[in-house]
Amino acid sequence: MSKILGNLVRKSQHIFPRILLPESSDERILQAAINISKEKIAQVILLGDEAIISQQIARLNQGLDCGLKYIDTNDIQLINIYAEILYTKRRHKGMSLDEAKKLLENDTAFAMLALENGDVDGVVTGAITPSQTVLSNALRLIGVASGSRLVSSFFIMIFDSNHQSYGSEMIFSDCAMNVNPDADELAEIAKSAYKSAKNYL
Repeated sequence: MSKILGNLVRKSQHIFPRILLPESSDERILQAAINISKEKIAQVILLGDEAIISQQIARLNQGLDCGLKYIDTNDIQLINIYAEILYTKRRHKGMSLDEAKKLLENDTAFAMLALENGDVDGVVTGAITPSQTVLSNALRLIGVASGSRLVSSFFIMIFDSNHQSYGSEMIFSDCAMNVNPDADELAEIAKSAYKSAKNYL
């Protein structure tokens, strides 16, 4: 493990954030949840039916559950709470309460509302869900950070041991979000990249 990844793991272990993984139908996600829980990197929360998912977890983990938690998308109380939040945010766009409840049938939307309501500290998704679906729900239901005009992405580049820059890291931004940005947008992306570098490198 590289130095930066080790530092990030230790920081997460100290904070122990509640991380929601909505794509609980994917075995890779379940295995990742098991590994993260074993290393006590985060409190992993899986989205879906606990009875069904816990059986899959037990099969993958020799009968152990690893202390995982669950949010049930069929929980009527949660549906009503999240629908009210969504309706309040989107009624100026013409959304009705029934339409808000209908949208919550989408697991990505449900996960974003769990984050918006403070029930989790973060959402990790996109392994099987198209990036556009993730981004559109995040922007529509949560929005951009205060003081920011747009959302940009970044990659942490860690050099291989045979590379001349081995031992150092850098931020690459923005390689996946904003197509052909203008000068103002490039400046905004650069500011965000600087903040990310300060936080993670």
